[in-house]
Amino acid sequence: SSTSNSSGAPQARPRRPIIPPARLNPRNTGSDRPLPRRVIDARSLAAGRSGSQPTNIIRGPRLRTPQNVTAARSRGPRPPTQKFTTKDRRQRRTRTPSDVDTDEAIDEQGIRAVFDELAEQAKPVSVRYDPEPVTLDSLRETWPALPTDVGAHTAGVAETLSSISARFAHGYVSPTEMGKRLFQGRYVRFLDEEEKSLAVAEARRLSQVLADKLSQRKGDLVEPNEVTFSPIDEKDRKTLIEMLVQGKYPKTLDGQSAQFPVLDQIATNLKNNGSYLTAGKDMQFSAKVESLLSSGRPTKRL
Repeated sequence: SSTSNSSGAPQARPRRPIIPPARLNPRNTGSDRPLPRRVIDARSLAAGRSGSQPTNIIRGPRLRTPQNVTAARSRGPRPPTQKFTTKDRRQRRTRTPSDVDTDEAIDEQGIRAVFDELAEQAKPVSVRYDPEPVTLDSLRETWPALPTDVGAHTAGVAETLSSISARFAHGYVSPTEMGKRLFQGRYVRFLDEEEKSLAVAEARRLSQVLADKLSQRKGDLVEPNEVTFSPIDEKDRKTLIEMLVQGKYPKTLDGQSAQFPVLDQIATNLKNNGSYLTAGKDMQFSAKVESLLSSGRPTKRL
């Protein structure tokens, strides 16, 4: 197994690397011509994980050997393959600059049409003015409270009640404002049942809003107060009838106007002052005026 050179010393042969034998052609068992070795990716031999997507394995291109080229030439030219396209899938085509300009023109026209429509809606619409003729019923609201006929007292009472509820002739008060006044406990005069129902609904809404604010402030649920329309009580009704219909007015000072006539005028002026009308102030004021008048009188000397 060893060789000797001219000097007679033995020389070792170079060792060849261990390479697996080339794979023979599996299709032709009688051929001894080896095929080129191919790289095998070990990941393709591994078991796939359950529930996971398959791994994309990048394989190298096949080598163009003389045998493959000869087999491809022997088969001859391939017939042209027919392209199958589904009905739902639309064929994509390259967009030209003219197509882009057409789309932009269509979008610009659509935007301009929307702006034109909004401008047309914002234009004021002319409404024909048809004045209502003057009738007796329309004048009765502002009829003077003079005893000229049977309906004069009725017109005077209606005018006074409207002024008490802060309503004036030929004016307009929204149902929202009426509901606010009703919620505050003020006098309210309704012209019809529809206005009354709208005002009561607005007052209930304000009561619910107040209850929600109190609930957020206290941290506990606060029930809203029940808001209903209650007519005027019998005492106030009787007082209004006496003052507006029968002409009976409360006396300013009982039994004192005869002694001091000036007190009658002073009490009348104070009665028209809303800040003075509190319980017990009239008697205190009368006593104070009497003391001042008594102190100013000259004393009789004997």
